[in-house]
Amino acid sequence: MHRRSDKLLSIVLISPSIIAVAIFVYGFILWSVRVSLSDWQGLIPNYEWVGFQNYINLLSDARFHIGIRNTIIFTTLFVGGA
Repeated sequence: MHRRSDKLLSIVLISPSIIAVAIFVYGFILWSVRVSLSDWQGLIPNYEWVGFQNYINLLSDARFHIGIRNTIIFTTLFVGGA
């Protein structure tokens, strides 16, 4: 008898949390993907589509490789030393 009303109450009570997660987690993830695939330079928004060229430029940057190497070394030392 009370199952239908309990189910409805459960949905009503949990829906604000689901909406908040959808906006503030998945919404911002999608926004970050959109910006990463555009020609955005600093503070001036530019939504011109460049596709994966930003990632190609990143992978060809020597400073990025140094950063990845340092991250792997520090993670190995700190996690392995714990």
